[in-house]
Amino acid sequence: MTSLADRVLENVPSECITDLCDRDGCSIDLTDSPKPYTLVDMDHPKGPANQSQSRCDYIFVGGDDWVAPIELTSGRADASKFLRQLQAGADIAEKIVPPGRDFRFRPIAVYGRESHPAEINQLRDTIRITFRCQQERIRLVNCESRLPDALNSAT
Repeated sequence: MTSLADRVLENVPSECITDLCDRDGCSIDLTDSPKPYTLVDMDHPKGPANQSQSRCDYIFVGGDDWVAPIELTSGRADASKFLRQLQAGADIAEKIVPPGRDFRFRPIAVYGRESHPAEINQLRDTIRITFRCQQERIRLVNCESRLPDALNSAT
């Protein structure tokens, strides 16, 4: 049986596939991430998003059931930016992730600097990202966090 990650590879150009999840001094560690996985660099010119439209930084598809749009910023958490970018990433994932499989969806926001508690609370408690009729809260993690921890966290 072909893995979900391999099936995504059929829907995106190979040039936009990467092994590093790093943007502007902020990264998330992929060590021990569910395998096999495909990490799509959404900022690559040949990526599945029009470069003039909103999009997240990466889409992670791993194991046989994880779909995770990821937005990174070395700055403070910004609820409106994370909402816009991660929902755009989820919308693009709908096009590149084949239907017909069960999946676990986790939008992940990675930030670097201490942020206002109101922004953090809004992101953790209020904002939801929708992917194929499933709504999930954004998982907030600091730069240099591990992706497996973000995928498995409850909040």
